[in-house]
Amino acid sequence: MLAAFQTMRLDKKGTDCGSTRYITTVLTKELAQYFQYRYIKGSNGLVLLTPDNIDKYIGTVIHLRSPMYCKDKKGFCNKCAGEYFYKIGVTEIGNMSSKVSSIAMNNSLKAFHDLSIHTKVIDWKQYVK
Repeated sequence: MLAAFQTMRLDKKGTDCGSTRYITTVLTKELAQYFQYRYIKGSNGLVLLTPDNIDKYIGTVIHLRSPMYCKDKKGFCNKCAGEYFYKIGVTEIGNMSSKVSSIAMNNSLKAFHDLSIHTKVIDWKQYVK
């Protein structure tokens, strides 16, 4: 995954490719944490979803800017990528792809190496004649 995504990076903070394409979805309470610090289309331009304002959009249809539709030639623009990676100081976002594969591997290993104790009732008369 690192080899595939190593060239993915963010353009400078404040950049906007001007994309007019959005992901349209209903913002639910369960999804809200995943959309914090992302830009949505507002009535007067782009609106940054923050912990302070996200509750007023829950239950409504939002139009989310997304790296999927970014037209920036140097990387992903700030408006499509959102603010989260800039806040944590990561611009080489392709290197974050290893987190996805390591989480998937850890979950599969946990499922395979189950340390819980299971009991079962056995009727010994079935096996002894």
